[in-house]
Amino acid sequence: MSEQENAVTHVLARQMHTVYLEEDWFKGLLLRVEGVPAEHASRPNPGGTSSAAGQIGHVLYWLRLARRGLAGEAMDGDQDASFTHMQVNDEEWDALKAELESEMSSFQQDIGRMDGWNQKKLNIVLNQLTHAAYHAGSVVQILKATA
Repeated sequence: MSEQENAVTHVLARQMHTVYLEEDWFKGLLLRVEGVPAEHASRPNPGGTSSAAGQIGHVLYWLRLARRGLAGEAMDGDQDASFTHMQVNDEEWDALKAELESEMSSFQQDIGRMDGWNQKKLNIVLNQLTHAAYHAGSVVQILKATA
């Protein structure tokens, strides 16, 4: 791997960690839901969008597809089917957050093992970074609106 590719790999893997698990200039997605009880995470947003739990399930759904895309598989998904965790109990909520953290960690490892970058792979990773950051903001708004 060239020095430039190594730098890209390092920066992208680090950004995945930041967007999910760090408090930098904004709080990462998984930090946003840390300590939020399942009952609150299940409250529907009065603005008509999903619950915070629905947002987490949605991000997990598309992150799994992105991992498939990086492996060269099809990434066809269903936007409606991605919002399946609207209401969760305590066990489901804990499992959903743990699954997202595990999938994010695996995606970060996939980035670290990347052998050569191309436009498609860069688009997949950058899309997931933007997607997670967007939904971190959505979760903040939903939790505030349903407090």
